[in-house]
Amino acid sequence: MPSATTLRHLRALPAVGLRLSLPQQEGHRLIYPVGGPDSLATLLMTSPPEDAYAQGRVLLRDLARTLGALHTVPAEGLTRRKYPGLLRLEPWFSRDFRKEGTVRLYTVVRRRLGDTRLRHLRERCRWFLTDTPAPVLLHGRPGTGVVVPDLTNGSGSLLAGEDMAAGRPCLDIGWVLGELAELRGMVRRRIGAEAAAQWSLITRAFADACDRPALEDAREVAVLGMLAHMRDACDYVGWGDEWATLTVDILAEEAERAAQGS
Repeated sequence: MPSATTLRHLRALPAVGLRLSLPQQEGHRLIYPVGGPDSLATLLMTSPPEDAYAQGRVLLRDLARTLGALHTVPAEGLTRRKYPGLLRLEPWFSRDFRKEGTVRLYTVVRRRLGDTRLRHLRERCRWFLTDTPAPVLLHGRPGTGVVVPDLTNGSGSLLAGEDMAAGRPCLDIGWVLGELAELRGMVRRRIGAEAAAQWSLITRAFADACDRPALEDAREVAVLGMLAHMRDACDYVGWGDEWATLTVDILAEEAERAAQGS
């Protein structure tokens, strides 16, 4: 639960893009007021593409605008917390494994990416966790799973508050791009190139609404975000040969794009 001071800063942000849905304490639970029953992730994965993708482009554009507004808030005095996903990932690079699935993941990723690229990702992960002179307030876990389309007005809400962190804006932006890249890769392999091309328009809508300087470093954050997602899945759910092999292939493709700056 964010501090009362942080909540005041969030409520004072201009109404840009998505509406911020902030947690309300109810006993041991946190309640988020929203205007619909399902997340954008559910909409994109279960609704007909001709309907879902158009709405997805609008909501992802609005997500970028909302993150941009959030990133105008200095983090000093509000939080010093590092980016949660990278904090979970960093020990994995040092082979601090808790579950058998994460051991297998390291072996497969190392074989697929090679020692040089894996070492580079470890160094970048550590760098993104270092202090920056002017840290801003970060969402900490943005993505389609915390965007909820509104049933009444075509807009949506962004659930925020539990994972707030301090750092560089590229961390939030890259986290979203990593999720979208992973999903696009899944769509291309399971549905086909045409559907993947449509998915790319969703990613473009988000990227075009982002702050340009932050997009540069966001490419590498996207790869780290994908790797963190895989690490979390192996830790909390377990290893699955089909899913893991497919996702590592997508990770390798995105790591190559990031290395080439494309």
